[in-house]
Amino acid sequence: MISKCFTIGLTGLHGFIVEVEADINPGLFQINIVGLANKAIQEAKERIICALKSANFSLPYQRITINLAPAERVKTGPSYDLPIALAILCASKQCPALPRDSIFVGELALSAALRPVKGVLAISESAKNLGFKHIYLPEINAQEAGIVAGITAWPIKNLVQIVKAASGNIKLVPGKKYTFKKYFNHLFAENYPDLAEIAGQENAKRALEIAAAGGHNLLLSGSPGVGKTYLARALNRILPPLLFSESLEVTKIHSIAGLLPQEGLASQRPFRCPHHSCSFNSLIGGGANPRPGEISLAHHGVLFLDEFNEIPRYILEALRQPLEDRAVVIARSRETVTFPCNFTLVAAMNPCKCGFYGERERRCSCSAFDLLHYRKRISGALLDRIDLQVHVDRLGRKEIFNKKNWGQVSSQNVQNKVIAARELQYQRLKKILNKKPASNSALDNKFLKIVCLLDPGAESLLEKAYEKLHLSTRGYFRCLKVARTIADLEKSETITTDHITEAVSFRIAV
Repeated sequence: MISKCFTIGLTGLHGFIVEVEADINPGLFQINIVGLANKAIQEAKERIICALKSANFSLPYQRITINLAPAERVKTGPSYDLPIALAILCASKQCPALPRDSIFVGELALSAALRPVKGVLAISESAKNLGFKHIYLPEINAQEAGIVAGITAWPIKNLVQIVKAASGNIKLVPGKKYTFKKYFNHLFAENYPDLAEIAGQENAKRALEIAAAGGHNLLLSGSPGVGKTYLARALNRILPPLLFSESLEVTKIHSIAGLLPQEGLASQRPFRCPHHSCSFNSLIGGGANPRPGEISLAHHGVLFLDEFNEIPRYILEALRQPLEDRAVVIARSRETVTFPCNFTLVAAMNPCKCGFYGERERRCSCSAFDLLHYRKRISGALLDRIDLQVHVDRLGRKEIFNKKNWGQVSSQNVQNKVIAARELQYQRLKKILNKKPASNSALDNKFLKIVCLLDPGAESLLEKAYEKLHLSTRGYFRCLKVARTIADLEKSETITTDHITEAVSFRIAV
């Protein structure tokens, strides 16, 4: 007898239907799993055998064939344990036929208990989009799946419970449906410094404000110990709160990566700061079974790369395409996976190898060759994608010891301005372009003529800057986007010469 049940497989953030078929025929006992199943699924045979025995089910000592269709799609992970076990029980007539409007997800312990799996939010959302009404899964994952409206999550403790429920011997209690406000707790609880704690550095603080308001990339250059890292960490405190749609995307990515707590939506924008010795796959994403890298884990948040030019050049060059497309495509021989990566890049570096080039009090010991070699670690093409470039100077004695320099502008005040600027951007796009919320940095160039209204003086100045500074076409459009953000911070619908001047000044500071 052939039995069938359904589950969901994941490719990136997107799911596809997997039909789990079981067939039992006379012959020597063996379990064969076909359909491009990876090693974790092949090992499910031993877990299932022990789980069936622990739950006092009869194991059919015959030739058992499990087919995971469609056969051409790669299947990964232990979430197939439960549907495979149920398909075997249905084929051996120990469990009635399972409903076709339901999917089954879960890893089996040797005791037949269900263990949690990764990516449940993406699985639940995909199941709803594919027309399923119910999802049966481990208790720990039920709250995460319950976020998705339109599908009922049924928490399961063990294999025996679900078989009894299918037989009508017991009634299951569906998982609770959570409202956004009730379910919105802190995933990223790290504390970030307040701008009021940072003495001086007004130019760098202004760059942080513009970066937060428009989602622009930022480069901080300066000698060791001037506060580049501290400034970068302060950025997360002035970013606007996540929208619900953004929160769902961030939570899905962290769920797939296995970084999600037992319950909770992301309520704060992620701040990722990998070490400069990180590998290509850890930063960009990839692996045999492609998983999101740091650029995707920073989606809708900040990716901070300290010691920027100490990162191997081939890894830095791989950032160029994701910075433009806001998505990374990982191609493998059998499948292609796309992960979103709409992040704000904040990079920090020393101006030279010894770190003191341009310092007034300390002399740089680097030769001209050393300086050239150090700067060439970062290509012009990558620098061209960084909108705001700031040199962070060492504070003088009077600046750092004068307490009047402290606490003048708090992060809360700046965040209020940033939120107001972002709201202007959202309303403008909704009114003119009928697009979903997006920052100025994410604007397509073809829309800039509509949203960037320049007065005659500003247009003339931008033309001169393009000629004199030899800006690339990309640099021209990015200057225009930064100027649009500066105008939004001042609640000005028209871009003036002051806005253009400030935008251009941030491209020639480093």
